[in-house]
Amino acid sequence: YRGLMDKVGVVPLVYKSGKFKDMLSGSKKPEEIMPEENQMMQALIDETYGKFKSIVKEGREAANKENGGKGKALSADWEGMADGRILSGNQALQAGLVDELGDWETSVKRALTIGGITDAKLVRERELAEEVLSETMLEIWRQAGRFEGKSSVTTWLFSIGHHKAVSRLRKKREVALDEEAAAKIEDQGPRPDNVAADRNMSRLLQDMMERLSLDHREILQLAYFQEFSVQEIAEVLDLPENTVKTRMFYARQKLKGMLEAAGIKGAAA
Repeated sequence: YRGLMDKVGVVPLVYKSGKFKDMLSGSKKPEEIMPEENQMMQALIDETYGKFKSIVKEGREAANKENGGKGKALSADWEGMADGRILSGNQALQAGLVDELGDWETSVKRALTIGGITDAKLVRERELAEEVLSETMLEIWRQAGRFEGKSSVTTWLFSIGHHKAVSRLRKKREVALDEEAAAKIEDQGPRPDNVAADRNMSRLLQDMMERLSLDHREILQLAYFQEFSVQEIAEVLDLPENTVKTRMFYARQKLKGMLEAAGIKGAAA
């Protein structure tokens, strides 16, 4: 802004305690910038640039290892492309900067695969589920740089998705039993000798769990269908482990009562 100051007749007067205290000051004319200042700034830029390249190289090596050696290796000339230019997806792929190309659907499928999710557990309404999924994917994108690896990727994904789902459910108060699903529950338990082998047991449990409160349902969904440990459930729900154990105890007791009411005696939830 020195040019503007000259136009309006303002002359800067600088008091400083060190030779370079006014380095990069906009009140300086170009010819007033000392060569040492340019050298120091270029050194800082070069150092930052070197660190950036190291991060890219280490990140691609880690990704290749994580993918069982199936990731794309960096091309021999990739550093030459890291000069501020904008790359297309295909160019980035050819340079080995990414492993594959995809769209929104690809990222959603990959997240579901990593999370081991095959069906909606908390949100049943399709439109609402799509909204929750969109919000979750956006939040994952925003928070990706903050993932520190203190928990597994699966736990981290579930934690974000769970909070988004519960927030939506509480707003819509969608915690009532799906009457249509409940109507399909047969009030006839299988014989004691083939209870464990009954192919309908999983579906029966799923339908009955819809009757539980949201707090109890989410605990059992993570424990039964995702096979999360108490510690992992505590991380996902952001709860103390003792609280998880208490909720799990009462949820199992409630579910056990439902199973026995359906004619399945001696059920151990």
